[in-house]
Amino acid sequence: MAIGDRSQPRQCVKACLLLVVGITGCHSSPFGAAEYGANGPLAESTDGSQLTVEFRPLPLFTTPLGALGAPLSWVDNGSALLYLYRRPTVPCRQISLFGRPACVVVARGDSLVRDSLDICVGVLPPGGGSRRWEFCDTRHRHDDSLDVIAGAAMSDRGQLLYVEATGRTDYPFPVNYHADLWLADSATRLSPRRRLMALYHDSVGIGTYGPEEINWLSQTVWAESNTFLALGQQLHPDQTLRTLAIVAGSVSDPATVLTPLPGTTAARLFALAQHASSVVFVREGSRTALEVVSRNGGSASTVAILPVVAGRTIDDIAGCLNQICYLLVGEQQGTRSSLWRVNLGSGAADSLRAFTRRYTGGRLDPSSGRMVATNGRLYLFEHVLP
Repeated sequence: MAIGDRSQPRQCVKACLLLVVGITGCHSSPFGAAEYGANGPLAESTDGSQLTVEFRPLPLFTTPLGALGAPLSWVDNGSALLYLYRRPTVPCRQISLFGRPACVVVARGDSLVRDSLDICVGVLPPGGGSRRWEFCDTRHRHDDSLDVIAGAAMSDRGQLLYVEATGRTDYPFPVNYHADLWLADSATRLSPRRRLMALYHDSVGIGTYGPEEINWLSQTVWAESNTFLALGQQLHPDQTLRTLAIVAGSVSDPATVLTPLPGTTAARLFALAQHASSVVFVREGSRTALEVVSRNGGSASTVAILPVVAGRTIDDIAGCLNQICYLLVGEQQGTRSSLWRVNLGSGAADSLRAFTRRYTGGRLDPSSGRMVATNGRLYLFEHVLP
């Protein structure tokens, strides 16, 4: 079924409307759509198994939106992977009439298509292969705009939380863009969905916001039913992005409320730990220090410092299981990576495995020992834990 298809039975649509206000929707599993294609095999690689997905860089979005192909999270108890990808082509029949320079027209058979520039969110099988589920804004009259999913999180109830930025194809991001935080049912996607709050909004290249106003969210993650965490940030028209704090979001009717966690100013990475009762994070300017703060408030404290070596920096908090957190660390002046384990109770930090390349976007499923990371392509690593 295509995204935006409104042919669902009326009773199912009515039931799904309940989901966006916090009640379980009409689907029995987190993914309501059928699989897209076969689950293809993995290609062999030196450092692990290379998933059959490739990502092209898009410099227009690298500063605020992160690398394409970034794995977002393991979902449904590790049975699938949520990730960002770039939708390659769309029909060019409408857009080609305007002759905009952003419309790169190429011939494919008897039809004209263009590079869509859209960024979407999809789901891969845990062992790699064809995309099983995808979320893109492909509705009528969206060919003349860029629709960019900047980040997303899916709960075990099938709630899809995501930031979407939309703008004209002939303006550089974020000029003439508007962004919103949305909540959708993964079974029905765009129909219905609920706008939780307005974020960045710009019409002439001059942003209007207060000095401590949050107008952008990234690294969104569900904490529990109707509660999420994210980096609360301020996006400027010149593409600079400043983190104000880690925020806790409460989805309620009629408004969604963001509450900054004290002591998390300038955080650049974070993850939930200790049964989601605390948050571990790394600050801007800090290369090897891991801090922790309670979700209920209180003071942040340094829980571990990795041995200082030239060029070493924490790139990602790949995942936490109870009191144990796993970090993907850049080594040797950024040419290689290693996986570290940190005990939040004792502060002990140990290097577990070295890689021959530099990887980012590490996401670990501690229950299975699998990790995904990106380096131009998306890689799957089996049995990375001792």
